[in-house]
Amino acid sequence: MSFRTRERLTRYALLFLVSVALVAGFWFHGTFYALGLVPLLLVGGLLTFLVLLALLQLATGRPVLGRPRGSLPLPREAVGRALAGTQTVAIVSLGVRIPPAGSLTTVVLDRDRPVGRVRIEDIRRCLAEDLAESDAVAAGYKGLEDFRAVWSREGGRDVEEILVLVDFHLEAHR
Repeated sequence: MSFRTRERLTRYALLFLVSVALVAGFWFHGTFYALGLVPLLLVGGLLTFLVLLALLQLATGRPVLGRPRGSLPLPREAVGRALAGTQTVAIVSLGVRIPPAGSLTTVVLDRDRPVGRVRIEDIRRCLAEDLAESDAVAAGYKGLEDFRAVWSREGGRDVEEILVLVDFHLEAHR
């Protein structure tokens, strides 16, 4: 069974469970009338809101807030290279949460749109000034000077900043 088929079956099963929960909610609805209008509006409104958030996530496959857990964020210009297989390294800041080496993870575009799946092979750290030419080329830059030019345009960061280099290979794309 393919990944997409399993993903769709899981979504449909969860939608069915949400439907069952809604029907059960209608059955319990009568007991809220005994408590009064305010509890009915507050509890009913909260439950409806949570059900709508769950349906939104199930329908789109994207998390409601933030990027998916266990995902690798790539800038827009790097996604095409990663999906083509020409980029095998992602260079990210130290504060970005990266899944562990060996894991299969989702590549996300613009913080929330999944575009592919990669297997993380290795995670390394280095100072920005110690970045190797080969790592800059593997990350999709023309060379070390190109990386430094783009890197300085994005905020003029310090050369003492610690960078995280994530080696990966493409498993599948959407």
